[in-house]
Amino acid sequence: LAAASCWLGSSTAIMAAASGAGSTVVGFIDMDCFYVAVERRRDPSLNGVPCAVVQYNSRQAGGAPELPAEACRRVQGGSGGIIAVSYEARQRGVTRQMSSHEAKKQCPEVVLVQVPTAFGKADLRIYKNAGDEVVRLL
Repeated sequence: LAAASCWLGSSTAIMAAASGAGSTVVGFIDMDCFYVAVERRRDPSLNGVPCAVVQYNSRQAGGAPELPAEACRRVQGGSGGIIAVSYEARQRGVTRQMSSHEAKKQCPEVVLVQVPTAFGKADLRIYKNAGDEVVRLL
C-alpha cells in the first residue's frame, strides 16, 4: 500500500470490514484529483503548482483535435470543462464546475492540461492504465 501513495494523495480513505476468518474484505480508496496525479507523474514540473485537467468541449465543431498522450497538452483556456483540480488550484478558488476560461480568470497562474484525444474523442487510456497500476499494487 505504501507504494501506491504516489497516486493516492492526502485525502485517501481506506475502509475495510470483515466479520471473521475467510470473510470478504471490501475496500474503498478515494483517489482524489487522480487525473492531476497522473499528469504530475508524467510531467514533474506540475508538482507544487496550481493545475487542472480539462476535458475538451464536446460541442466543438468537428470534435476534438487529435492530441495524443505524448504531446504537450497544456492549453491556455477555451471552453473545455475542468474535470480534476489540484489542491493548489482549489486553494485559489478553481473548481470542477468551471470551464477552463473561468478557471484562468479565477487563477491566472493555473496550468491547464487537456485530456488526450483520439478520433475526435477523449482518450482515457493513460488514466485507465494508471488506475490498473494502483490496483496491481494493492
